[in-house]
Amino acid sequence: MLTASLIGTALGITIVLGAGITAYLWIVRQPKLLVGRGVTSLASMRWREYADFVVGALRAQGFDHDPSAARPQRGQPADLVLSRDDQAWLVGCKQNLGEVITATQVADLAHSVRDTGAGGGILATLGQVDADAKGTPGIELLDGPTVWSLVEPLLPQSLRLDLQQRARGQTLRDIQLSWLVALLGGFALAMLLPSPAVPDPAPASVTAVSRATADTVAPAAPPANAAVADPLAVAPGSEEQRREAAMREISALPGVEEASWATRSTLVVYLTDDDASAEDVALLCATIERYDELRASRLQLQARAGSETPVRFKQCHAY
Repeated sequence: MLTASLIGTALGITIVLGAGITAYLWIVRQPKLLVGRGVTSLASMRWREYADFVVGALRAQGFDHDPSAARPQRGQPADLVLSRDDQAWLVGCKQNLGEVITATQVADLAHSVRDTGAGGGILATLGQVDADAKGTPGIELLDGPTVWSLVEPLLPQSLRLDLQQRARGQTLRDIQLSWLVALLGGFALAMLLPSPAVPDPAPASVTAVSRATADTVAPAAPPANAAVADPLAVAPGSEEQRREAAMREISALPGVEEASWATRSTLVVYLTDDDASAEDVALLCATIERYDELRASRLQLQARAGSETPVRFKQCHAY
């Protein structure tokens, strides 16, 4: 039987658990989500575009790219030659998310630096750096989160805003779920605690206490349908609103995690699996073709995070 004391204890535990999980998700996990989505977006670019961003980030550290400088010869572990303080630096740009920089790769780059008389070398990867690979003098190693922190300020504002909104949206969904788990856990823990021996109150008192508890305790979790401020909101009936509608419809399709416009002519579709089936692609096309001004848009099919499946592009309707 649920008593006022049990309900009060359960709600107290719920608030403590929910507040702690919310703080962790918002302060700790949300930045990690943003970094993960940012690194994935860099991995989906063309290699030359990704390398240009890396070079632009290194310029802030005093490096300069001379297009006329001699490029690394075939077989060397570097892709670019930069200069700093009148000395050449060999730079390797690794775009694979699963890339792990090993001690052997670092040794190869260090050997190339000595052979060419360069001032040093840099290995930038969207993956990870093995612990044994660190510590070689004259060689700088940049892993995925480090590359993202350097490149993020150089990205278009629209892309950065989109990544931030998607990370925030995922965090809000996780917070809502966490409050439900906290509520269930609060009642479970409250029922396991020993109950103090108290006389049963009169039925009228029980009703009064229950009503007072219901009136004074505010719901801990935000409503599931709480509106999130959208800086891209536009007037009803406009092309931009139809773009938003198409994006939401495709995000709700089976096999799709979410979708967002990378450009006015390219819709990025983030899949929940390695690839989309023919039926899934047909459903995507049927959805986008319902919008006259969008039917010729290019669909960028992005496999789930961590997958090595290359990006696919699909144009359902010719111009």
